[in-house]
Amino acid sequence: MDTDGPKKSTRVTLQDVANAARVSTATVSRYFNNRDALRPETIRQVERAIETLGYYPDLNARALASRRPSTLGAIIPTTENAIFAEGVEAMQSWLMARDIMLMTVSTRYDSEVEFEQVRRLVAHGVGGLMLIGNARPAKTIEFIRTHNIPFCTAWSFQAESTNPQIGFNNFAAAYKMGEQILKKGHRTIGVIGGLTQDNDRATDRIKGISQCFADHGFPIPQERILETPYQPEDSATALDELLRRAPEVTVIFCGNDVLAAGALHRAQDRGIDVPGQISITGFDDIGLAKILQPQLTTVHLPHRFMGEMAAQALYDAVIHNEPVKSLEMPFSIRERGTLGTLE
Repeated sequence: MDTDGPKKSTRVTLQDVANAARVSTATVSRYFNNRDALRPETIRQVERAIETLGYYPDLNARALASRRPSTLGAIIPTTENAIFAEGVEAMQSWLMARDIMLMTVSTRYDSEVEFEQVRRLVAHGVGGLMLIGNARPAKTIEFIRTHNIPFCTAWSFQAESTNPQIGFNNFAAAYKMGEQILKKGHRTIGVIGGLTQDNDRATDRIKGISQCFADHGFPIPQERILETPYQPEDSATALDELLRRAPEVTVIFCGNDVLAAGALHRAQDRGIDVPGQISITGFDDIGLAKILQPQLTTVHLPHRFMGEMAAQALYDAVIHNEPVKSLEMPFSIRERGTLGTLE
């Protein structure tokens, strides 16, 4: 019987994988570098061993050995959305000034792709990770914690989450926008939100606006809530569908500024006066919001400040061994030209 207590964990080696798969170390190496040369059954044997042992190749051993990782990782849903570009650029600038590189990858809003990107960044020896939001399979966070990688989630802040968070309360921000819309006299609202699957930001924004209107006695029927991908052409199509279902709506709450831009352009193409006949609001306050005509009423989120705070939190964790602390970022309503007052 072992009475020495728990032993300190050691890194799984290539030899360990070879032993478990009952193959040579050369075969395991070939699995990573020239998989096509292996038989399907051999590939399955090696894959089972890797999964069982939790092995991943150390591609940055020198940085790990020095105890000062030179790289952090940021995993974002897409590089096409300006909100992520702005926050990540700020994060990168902050880290570059301290001789730390930021490696950024995207997931296409796919949780399985995100899991693989996490594994690959860990394999490259990143010292810390920033993820977007809290909605993902448990295995992703478990993998990060198992490998003792400091991390934080960003763009979302949920009181019930156990993750270190540096982001915004999307529910509260959407609720606040709802109150502003109600102050303008609107009672019949439509919603064009983002896809909510594996996306707590889109989910909380729809929940926030819905809860606000319900609390004030104007619950939003489900047929007036549409979900769509984050492309202007998709929100333009959603506007057509929303007005087909509920031509009586006087205001449309959009889940971000890109969706709002698509809806605004389609409304104008249809000869609908904004905000004279229909008001439209956005969320994020990206640069696009100020160049639309009329300018967009939206929720302002300080994306650059959030990126800098995420960078500092991860830097302090990997360099100074400090725990990553959660930080809720502020938001505000920027009222411009697309939200009108009902007489």
